[in-house]
Amino acid sequence: MSTATSTLWQKPVAEAELGDALALDRVALGIALAWLADFRLIAPVGAADAHSTIWRTDSDPWDLLLRALEERQRREVGPALDLLRDCRRAALAERGRGDRVVAAQVGKLLALAEDLAAINMQARRLSPRALRHMVGFGGRAARFIDRTLRRSR
Repeated sequence: MSTATSTLWQKPVAEAELGDALALDRVALGIALAWLADFRLIAPVGAADAHSTIWRTDSDPWDLLLRALEERQRREVGPALDLLRDCRRAALAERGRGDRVVAAQVGKLLALAEDLAAINMQARRLSPRALRHMVGFGGRAARFIDRTLRRSR
């Protein structure tokens, strides 16, 4: 297997091998690997040589998905909620009619973002097995509804 779309490894892989399979130069590969490592989706396990690290990842896609979602929550959702709260406070502190409209709109967006964050927090309390079953059930239901609606058009 030599193309990136058909290459799968069952063992940790050296950077050079990854770069060749993905047709990425060292800089692009380094950026991609740093991003994946920063999100805890891959981890270095040793050195192939002085210029190439060996990388591994987990075999369970659910573990990878949950790890990525946790990182996004920490890096993006929390700060976004803080920013929306600050914007709403600032708009409420202003005296003009337009500022009240802005505060109301930001409030709606904040409520939506807080609801989604609450759903995420509850989902994280579930066992991985329960979460897999819920998502699987939801996916099957969504596909059933999609097939049903396509037939009725």
